[in-house]
Amino acid sequence: MRMKTRKNIMSLIMAVIIILCNITTVLADTNEKVFAPTHGVLSKGNLYYAFGNDGGGSLYRCDVSTKKKTCLVNGECKYISVKGSYVYYTYDSYSGSDFTNYYIYSIHKNGSKKKKLANGYCPVIVGDYVYYIGTKKGKSPYGSDTIDAKTLGVYRMKLDGSKKKRIYSSSEIAQLLSGSNKVYFKAGWRGNTWKYVDTQTGKIYAANIQRCNANTSFCGDTWFRGNNCSISDGKCSYTYSNGYIYKKSETGIKKLAALGGKIGKLICTGDYLIAVTEKKNAAYAYAVRNDGKNKILLNKWIVAGGGWYY
Repeated sequence: MRMKTRKNIMSLIMAVIIILCNITTVLADTNEKVFAPTHGVLSKGNLYYAFGNDGGGSLYRCDVSTKKKTCLVNGECKYISVKGSYVYYTYDSYSGSDFTNYYIYSIHKNGSKKKKLANGYCPVIVGDYVYYIGTKKGKSPYGSDTIDAKTLGVYRMKLDGSKKKRIYSSSEIAQLLSGSNKVYFKAGWRGNTWKYVDTQTGKIYAANIQRCNANTSFCGDTWFRGNNCSISDGKCSYTYSNGYIYKKSETGIKKLAALGGKIGKLICTGDYLIAVTEKKNAAYAYAVRNDGKNKILLNKWIVAGGGWYY
């Protein structure tokens, strides 16, 4: 009996060691450039974007040279990423703001070949994989509508939606970011606890993104507030105050563009910046080249409920 008990204890210890080997607790600080899937992405001369109430809207393509706009998907889209010839985005099929019903889709840049890939949201792409926050579906307590009943954790899948795998289990994943062979995730809705998975080894590390360079001011309602992160294109950084965008380079700081209203969100996407401003009861999404020229009004909408969800 003693021998059997001792073997059971040793087996338990080995199991714990195996689990811990995949979760490294050494703090990994970073000042690298990170990408958050947000409301707009520039790819090969076209902006792919979605704006509207509740933080999303129909998915459009805009040729920045001709300013021609084409609607690719009607409905509430958000969390946009691009890889090759495809746009990856989150679609919320729930009509209302009290719940969500998120699905990840891909669509060809020309508007064809739309495909539902997974239950979840916030897709980021590293290599040949899409990483996302997976959800479990359920029924609304107020009716028969399908809703996101529970967050399951961080998942990955191939670009076509195959080979899905959960790589971190948690019901409190709030945001995903991508870096160089890394996927960062906010572990918990409160506080500022971040981890990342090394996409080459699969190991999990504690992370500190306080000094990172990012493509956006914040995505969702809390993840960058309180962080000293810089909005950057890798060469210059950008800030905003009221209705003005400022550009900081080696030669100093200059006023880049005046958009009017009050800027609430700024996205840096290659050679173009996208800003959302509010004035009275309306919101405006503008794009402007990083030299301050070629300003484009992407969308305008009436703000419902007292403010736009950034």
